[in-house]
Amino acid sequence: NAVQGRYHPLEENPPVIEILKEYAAKGMIEIAQHGYTHQTSRFRAGKTEDITLENFYQGIDRKWMPYDPVHEDGYSEFNGLPEEEQREKVIKGQEYLEKIFGFKLRSFIFPWNAYNPTVLKILRDRGFRFIPCEDDTEIVPGLCLIGACNWDWEIEKFYSRFKEAEALGKPVLMQFAYHSWEVSDEMLDKFEDLFKKLSKKNNVKFVLPSDIPAVVPWAEKIITLR
Repeated sequence: NAVQGRYHPLEENPPVIEILKEYAAKGMIEIAQHGYTHQTSRFRAGKTEDITLENFYQGIDRKWMPYDPVHEDGYSEFNGLPEEEQREKVIKGQEYLEKIFGFKLRSFIFPWNAYNPTVLKILRDRGFRFIPCEDDTEIVPGLCLIGACNWDWEIEKFYSRFKEAEALGKPVLMQFAYHSWEVSDEMLDKFEDLFKKLSKKNNVKFVLPSDIPAVVPWAEKIITLR
């Protein structure tokens, strides 16, 4: 994010880099590329009545693109841009992170989960393998799309969804995402209780995106059952 035009590159925060390297080396976390600048090239459909060019954060490297007509894809860093500009963003972000961490990245998460077939193929060509995304309608040989992320800030709802998944009697991948600034001490206590209960179940396994092909070897792409 930016405060009064001041941007904060990752290399300016060595303690964060070191702890990420430490936990990645232990296999406890996976570092993924999240776009390039996370700037938005489009307004979200239906939201333009409250947003103007003057009063909303516009991103690091460009102003908002025209929002009339409203773009159906909503927020996106990549959609609507020429292919070469999409490729340039992917490569710049990839080279930046790989120089800092010293290893190849395998996973890419789109800002706002907004993606298109062109940039998916660019990611495949750049050696990425795993793409968590909001849906799984695109099939790109060589990529494992991990679809239908459930954004849910109320942990209690997970228990009912888990019971629904159990009732299906077949393997289900459940992916829940939380931003760090949404997590309070109370939520951490609820997380701990959730993990304790799930860890006692014989039919539950926690996996990283890179572990999924080993757990579900038949899946060219993973379909999340809600």
